[in-house]
Amino acid sequence: MQKRAILRLSILILFFCGLMESISQEKLPFKGFKGGLQIAKDKYNLPNRYAENIFYTLSKNRNVFFLEHKIPKTETPISAADLSVNAITNAHAVFPNANGANVSVSIKELLFNVNDIDYSERVSLNGNEANTLDQHATAMATIVGGNGNSGPKGLGVAPNTQLSSSSFLKLLPDDSQQLITDGIFVQNHSYGVSIENFYGDEASAYDEQIFVLQDMVHVFSVGNSGTEVAVDGPYANLESFATLTGNFKQAKNVITVGATDALDNISERSSKGPSFDGRVKPDLVAYAPGGTSDAAALVSGTVASIQDLYFKKNGAIPSYPLVKSSLIAGTEDAGVSNIDYESGYGKLNAKNSLQIIDNGQFFEGTMAANGQTNNSITVPENTKSLKIALSWLDTESIAGSTDLLNNDLDLVVNGPNSNEYLPWILSSSANADSLKRQALRGIDNLNTLEFITIENPFPGTYGINISADSENTTEVPYAVSYSLENSGIFEWQFPLKNETLSNLGLPVLRWKNTTALNVGSLSYRVEGGEWVLISNTIDLNNQLYQWEIPELNEVVELQMVSGTQVYTSDKFFVSQEIIPQVEYNCPDEVGISWESVSNAIAYEVKTYTNNSLQVIATVSEPFFVNQKAENGSVYFSVTPIFNDGKGLRSNTINIEDSGVQCYFRGFIALLNDDNEVDLALSLSTGINIERIDFVKTIAGQDFIINSYSDGFEDLVVTDTDSILVPGNNRYRAEIILANGNIVQTDEVELFIPDKNELILFPNPIENGFDLNFTSQGSKFQILDMTGKVIVQDSVLSIQDFIGINLSAGIYIFHMVDENNKTIAAKKLIVK
Repeated sequence: MQKRAILRLSILILFFCGLMESISQEKLPFKGFKGGLQIAKDKYNLPNRYAENIFYTLSKNRNVFFLEHKIPKTETPISAADLSVNAITNAHAVFPNANGANVSVSIKELLFNVNDIDYSERVSLNGNEANTLDQHATAMATIVGGNGNSGPKGLGVAPNTQLSSSSFLKLLPDDSQQLITDGIFVQNHSYGVSIENFYGDEASAYDEQIFVLQDMVHVFSVGNSGTEVAVDGPYANLESFATLTGNFKQAKNVITVGATDALDNISERSSKGPSFDGRVKPDLVAYAPGGTSDAAALVSGTVASIQDLYFKKNGAIPSYPLVKSSLIAGTEDAGVSNIDYESGYGKLNAKNSLQIIDNGQFFEGTMAANGQTNNSITVPENTKSLKIALSWLDTESIAGSTDLLNNDLDLVVNGPNSNEYLPWILSSSANADSLKRQALRGIDNLNTLEFITIENPFPGTYGINISADSENTTEVPYAVSYSLENSGIFEWQFPLKNETLSNLGLPVLRWKNTTALNVGSLSYRVEGGEWVLISNTIDLNNQLYQWEIPELNEVVELQMVSGTQVYTSDKFFVSQEIIPQVEYNCPDEVGISWESVSNAIAYEVKTYTNNSLQVIATVSEPFFVNQKAENGSVYFSVTPIFNDGKGLRSNTINIEDSGVQCYFRGFIALLNDDNEVDLALSLSTGINIERIDFVKTIAGQDFIINSYSDGFEDLVVTDTDSILVPGNNRYRAEIILANGNIVQTDEVELFIPDKNELILFPNPIENGFDLNFTSQGSKFQILDMTGKVIVQDSVLSIQDFIGINLSAGIYIFHMVDENNKTIAAKKLIVK
């Protein structure tokens, strides 16, 4: 306890002095503390006496091992989620009410966009959030709790959950009382630091908080350092092992998540276990195409769904052990059979885990030293597999500890005919061959989760026996969850009934197969048509197939044939993706268009009002005009309508982000090198335009430079004004519409000097800056006060500039004409 207190005190002292910001992801052994001292001095200009006193005092304390500062970083580029990979789409269909409505989820990193239309009405901040908005944080919030207002990819796992934010610049846990007050029961951590193989102060603090609260769940991305090599710890120099990015991920009571691709392959970049003391890490894996951030967010959203479903059935939030055991008992096998250090205990299956909660397939309790409890379950005939997961909370260990398990429980399953099943365990010996070995059954004295799977179990009663070690230090809460999978089943998992797929995509078709069939023929047909073969060599046990989808706009079915067995999917839609475009955005109305969709009989236009998308019109042509006096929303989406249903809804566009004004995008007037004015009008549409006039105003009088009544196809109209008049020349374009209305662009004002006029800006000027000058001369000269020409050059246009590289002083700036005659001169002051 003394060692831990001193270490915390040391960190507090360094925060107080600002030193924690000064050391970037480096461990500073105190034997060489002067290196850290110099960093502190250089970055913070800290007085020597303060820095020296702090470092020297800590270096002399025998209880302090090292000083470490970490700058957290997010762990994936932004990627579109695919909710079908982890059966979240299925969970939405089977458990629509498990939507997170009774749960708040905190996103710990920088601040997400609180005005995002996918969740803006469900944001509650408490002052712990960062000041900096971040797109990554916005993506994580969307994956956890988006409701799809922004488009199909904006739908998250728990679309009704409340969302909060907490800054990851503080790596220690948030205040427990604040979490309780705000009703936060799950926090997502999609960030990491460097690879850390030790049990640090942060890991200890998270273990302590979760053990005290008991219903709080912290979900961490495992990291994106899977191809790197740990440089310290028991597994140093072993390629692709023990690469967790942060000691907080070494905690016993948190959930760590690795990544798979859409085809269930473990991501090479996903950090691998074991923990520094040999425990299984990650706990499970989920889909994340760019890294592990998305995977953690998917699990956090699933946790919120589990908590919400349990609350709606029982009026309380489930315990951490129940949430974790239901997640693990619901997993699908991934990577090496049973468990491994790449995929942990398996791949997230949200539907299975929710089914466990809904069916009450769990036992809970508390267990003291030498305690024992016995429960039983009945396994029916024709069961393909049985999965049982025991999870419990352990008390925190002292930072720096290497023997972490303070309270050990053991799970033994006794089946019919006196069969005994022990948990799966892995070799934790520090060599690559051992760490790659397949799991064996045995006694687990390392992990706070024990996992037993039984394939093709004999029907009958199974005893679930849990016992506590005699050396346990306290009474601990535990939970056991189990799942049963029937044999002889072929079931389409994706696409589901009325699902809509893009006809430009490569969707992954998914099914469950527990039959004895191994190979099948896969076909599709549009409604009323003939079956079209996709492949006749489908591996049914792979349970997925990436389909190069044809460009259809139809109702479609899939069919798998194996021998005499025929399995036909529900009907779903394949549809063209619509991309709405703003044609014009005028003060009174906005025009929106899109490409027509074959076979569509109409289009449904929605707008975002009152925190949801609502239908405001159904049109027969791919064009919609919104009258702003009737509907002032800036958000619009379009959905094609077919005879048998609706196609793929477009992303929701914000008309104010389109860059489109009233029939145009922009207008420019620029002096060219020939001292003429180039004019260019960028149109947003050619619809309803009768004529375009380029207009010049001089001394309050308008002159039409040129008029155009066609040639708008490229949406760019250009002209040149070669007649320049000294003074202010103001240019604009006028768009005359078919109904006689006139749309004017903003005016661009250009000053044309008289022959003997010279304008310098800025003046005075600092050395090293650009001097802008306006004149009708053909050459300039800069003279010192003795009359000596020290700089001269030709002038490219009426408005030109030169970089000043002169000593401070007073100079004369001359403009001369083509006959080398001075036409203007001004004093130039260089500072």
